[in-house]
Amino acid sequence: MSNSTDTFINGKRLRGDIKLFFDPTKTDHATIDINPETFDLCSDAGLENAILISLFTDKRSDDDVLPDPGNIDRRGWWGDVLRGWNIGSKLWLLAREKSLETLGTLIEQYSSEALQWLVTDNVAESVSVDATRESKTEWSVQIKITRPQSKLMKFIYFYNWQGQIFRGQDVVY
Repeated sequence: MSNSTDTFINGKRLRGDIKLFFDPTKTDHATIDINPETFDLCSDAGLENAILISLFTDKRSDDDVLPDPGNIDRRGWWGDVLRGWNIGSKLWLLAREKSLETLGTLIEQYSSEALQWLVTDNVAESVSVDATRESKTEWSVQIKITRPQSKLMKFIYFYNWQGQIFRGQDVVY
């Protein structure tokens, strides 16, 4: 159990979705947790779950070059066929990209596309994304969301680009 808490306003617990916790150091990335005070599933009445799902769900890619030429899986969620639009992002396409400065532009583009629905559905007035290189293998993505009432929300996510191994040696780009 972690020290995470639920969303409260004026002492009242807001009901929302089951809260997802993002941890890039784990292979499963998103987990759920139990509130140690109430022994109930932690909840999130804000936008963080929607952002996590938008960014880290694999959007179907019909025309893009796939990261692994030997694998023809274009990913995506089967339910998108019924809805007529695709959920998630194309960040998964960057799995084998070199960690060059140009990678930041692609991270920003794919993240912005994945979050555009917030503006389209009038959940937000605007969304801006800024990718920053933190180290040779790690990028942070800062997302700024302006609510229709002009209240700014800010989220920062890290994605660790694992070093690529070539003949037993770490390759530095």
